[in-house]
Amino acid sequence: MKLLDDERIDINIADIYLQTPFFRACEREHVEIVELLLIQNRRKVNTTTKDDEGKTALDVVREKGRKEKGFEETEVHFQLRISNCAKIVNLLESFERDPYLKDK
Repeated sequence: MKLLDDERIDINIADIYLQTPFFRACEREHVEIVELLLIQNRRKVNTTTKDDEGKTALDVVREKGRKEKGFEETEVHFQLRISNCAKIVNLLESFERDPYLKDK
């Protein structure tokens, strides 16, 4: 939490694949981290950054949420992935509608 308050930390710096920490948290289905970044940094976080394939975090999470169960993926992991992706999509869509929603 203290790192998020540090003005020297830029959460929108991308890696060589043009993915930001926020993008990675979405892609890896870390619901709590995505929510924390949106709430704590709602005025700073860039949710529209595109990766090297031209996709936003929302694009990637939507795709993962629609993807069929993988051959080596357990049913439990599959259901968890579907659930987490749906939560993240909901968070991102809510944020896009009103980034200051939590201020009200």
